Amino acid sequence: MKFFKKNTDYAVRAIMYLAKNRGKYISSTEISEKEDISLYFIRRILQVLTNKGIISSREGVSGGVKLSIDAKNINVTKLMKIFQGKIELSDCKLKQDPCPKRSQCVIRKRIKNIEDKVITEFNNITVERLLKDLEVARWR
Repeated sequence: MKFFKKNTDYAVRAIMYLAKNRGKYISSTEISEKEDISLYFIRRILQVLTNKGIISSREGVSGGVKLSIDAKNINVTKLMKIFQGKIELSDCKLKQDPCPKRSQCVIRKRIKNIEDKVITEFNNITVERLLKDLEVARWR
């Protein structure tokens, strides 16, 4: 099971880079180079983040993208939902149809409990918190 997908990882890294450069418009090329992310991928991710209102963009020589939302208000759950959809540890499907035993499944109830705890933890991971963690890691 791959829980944290590549697009989400790239989005977190791009947003962290923008947060480190508060208020400045940063080009997609710069983010691509500094974060070692394909320019093709980063442009797609930035477009989605712009459409969701998380970043704003400006065209031209001094253009680029910058955060529209404070880093403390952007959590990993929000980004996971944007790039991965609903957070589920088990989708309880047989082929493409929901499992007919889903509502009575005892293991599903346990998994759902774990899922709720995981979501709560991801809600607590903000971009601001990640930047603070990065600073602490640099001093070690």
